[in-house]
Amino acid sequence: MTGRGGKRALTIGAIACASLLALQVPLDAAESVVGPDGSIHTVWELRTPTPIGGTPTGGAGGRAIMYSVTDASGTRTGTIFPTADLEVDSSPRLALDPVSRAPVVVWSRFDGRDDEIVAARFEQGHWSPARPI
Repeated sequence: MTGRGGKRALTIGAIACASLLALQVPLDAAESVVGPDGSIHTVWELRTPTPIGGTPTGGAGGRAIMYSVTDASGTRTGTIFPTADLEVDSSPRLALDPVSRAPVVVWSRFDGRDDEIVAARFEQGHWSPARPI
């Protein structure tokens, strides 16, 4: 790879792929973008038998939108709020805001009555809570 930062970007990309494999995330199910600071943001849908941190429901379980952020300091993972609940969250798609270049994720969220399209934005080192759009 040539150009400024090429070797660093390649290294961070390899770390992100290794992190996804360690988390047992199918690479074809994850969405990734590179933020303006060179950090790699990845999101994916996680199907669970219970809500994250919850108790067994006996039902279909939950679906959460998970994320990882990989930069020079390592990889951090978590759940985008409030997707660790019993509502069905699915099909996350990740992009960069055309103005601020901040990562933005949109997905489908079934709230028990109807499907909504919701979004969260990565700002100041964390994901904002999901909001209907």
